[in-house]
Amino acid sequence: MDSSRVVWTGNRDSPVLNSDKFVFDAKSGVFLQSDRGVVWSADTGGKRVSAIELQDSGNLVLHGDDGGVVWQSFSHPTDTLLWNQEYTEGMKLVSNPSSNNLSCILHIKSGDLVLSAGYQTPQPYWSMAKESRKTINKDGGVVTSATISENSWKFFDRSKALLWQFIFSSNIDSNATWIAVLGSDGFISFYNLRGSIDPSGTKIPSDSCSTPEPCDSYFECFSNKNCQCPSGLSSRRNCKAGVVSSCDPSRGSTELVNAGDGLYYFALGYIPPSSKTDLNGCQTSCLGNCSCVALFFQNSTRNCFLFDKLGSFQNSDKGSGFVSYIKVLRDGSSGKLKDIVDTKLGIDKGDERVETAIMVALWCIQEDMSLRPSMTKVVQMLEGLFPVPQPPTSATRGSQLYTDVFKSDNNSAVCLSGPR
Repeated sequence: MDSSRVVWTGNRDSPVLNSDKFVFDAKSGVFLQSDRGVVWSADTGGKRVSAIELQDSGNLVLHGDDGGVVWQSFSHPTDTLLWNQEYTEGMKLVSNPSSNNLSCILHIKSGDLVLSAGYQTPQPYWSMAKESRKTINKDGGVVTSATISENSWKFFDRSKALLWQFIFSSNIDSNATWIAVLGSDGFISFYNLRGSIDPSGTKIPSDSCSTPEPCDSYFECFSNKNCQCPSGLSSRRNCKAGVVSSCDPSRGSTELVNAGDGLYYFALGYIPPSSKTDLNGCQTSCLGNCSCVALFFQNSTRNCFLFDKLGSFQNSDKGSGFVSYIKVLRDGSSGKLKDIVDTKLGIDKGDERVETAIMVALWCIQEDMSLRPSMTKVVQMLEGLFPVPQPPTSATRGSQLYTDVFKSDNNSAVCLSGPR
């Protein structure tokens, strides 16, 4: 081999020192021990281990008393797949964390090979089923395993029938030893351990903006991987929404702002919609869900997509059919909210109850009486027992009041006062 690349790690998250111990014990198997205790061990299922073997294939194997395989590293990959290593359902590759502490995950799911951003709720961003560069050898079938062989990635069903191939190099040298590596940038790259240290020219995915965070979160990625703040956040400091989770009311109240035109998001082509509704219903759902930080709405299908974590936006033609809104902390200096509180009330103008009362009032004056909340719901909203979504502003008067209170910089005659 011409390479000394690391292809498997047992204790990636718990590095050890040269003075720590690698222990091979017939009863306990194999484990790494530091002064902090055991930092990694092979799960042998309680079986005795009589031998340990590092095979030419790169597979680390523990053998039992009968010579059978008790444990092998090929069944527990980290971020790399080796030539002729069978990758099956239940396994997963996990990248090293990015600078933003995000890891990406590759696994076989529902008969497909899927790449996902490792948020608390995983967000897929690529799948082999939707990969246009693959070769289809057999229609139908369900992928259950995959193997790198020669210059291609081959995908098989349970009976080992070849379904798909993904050719990643024009090099057909039979001596080439190819590996696939899931990098911290979210791309899968292919390297020949017997050749150049550089990867092949083929990457997964092919679009430089199609990974979760080619730019920082909330930034917009262009085809040449230039990053800029979308228009909806351009007036906010450092292009930040200010919302980690609106489930913490102490952080202040929130609102939705239009993110900008032509924006797309990497997960939209791979996840089902949260609901089917109109734009107002989609906005209400996001505002009423404290975990929601952004929404995408597709006019043609009425599909509403809610996200509890957001990576980078894409500037793409695919975004033309969507409108997107970001949940942001409401800027207390905007609008005339700070100017409408009667000083006789003795209430701090920054008191969130003021905004809550006005939002509830705007619901109560809806021209469409079916939209007005019941008195029970009004009390629940005022007492903080029920979230107060942004009121509809389709009616002329409601729209004007909402603008005067929360948006406008003009003088306003609206005043919240106490008893006269």
